[in-house]
Amino acid sequence: MTPLLLGLIGLALALPVPAVLATMTWPRLSPAAGVVLWQSLALAAVLAISGAALSTALWLVTDDHLTWWRIALHLTILAIGVMVWARFWWAAWQAWSETSVRRRRHREARRPAGRTSRRPARGADPGRADPHRLLHPPST
Repeated sequence: MTPLLLGLIGLALALPVPAVLATMTWPRLSPAAGVVLWQSLALAAVLAISGAALSTALWLVTDDHLTWWRIALHLTILAIGVMVWARFWWAAWQAWSETSVRRRRHREARRPAGRTSRRPARGADPGRADPHRLLHPPST
């Protein structure tokens, strides 16, 4: 019964719930909360489907009379579970790398033209505090 319930919960969280969330208007008013909800639904769906796959696979091989089809089905279900997790981590890696590239480009675009370091430019106000300047230069 557990594999069936986890599978139904996982499918519900993966298919109709995000579709309903996409039609709602409140995530546009509070985008951070919408993104957190969307990501938590995706993670819950992956966990539920993985739990269903693992519990089904273990249920198939814990019987006293193992047959070839039970072992084949066990290996197939485990392979599907591994593919779900591989897809999850691939998507997480892609999101992280694209965000890193976007942030690096934004940092470079914000840097004033002609400045290649974090030292103050010539003619800058010496009294202005530079957050990257050492308060006490190293003694020689």
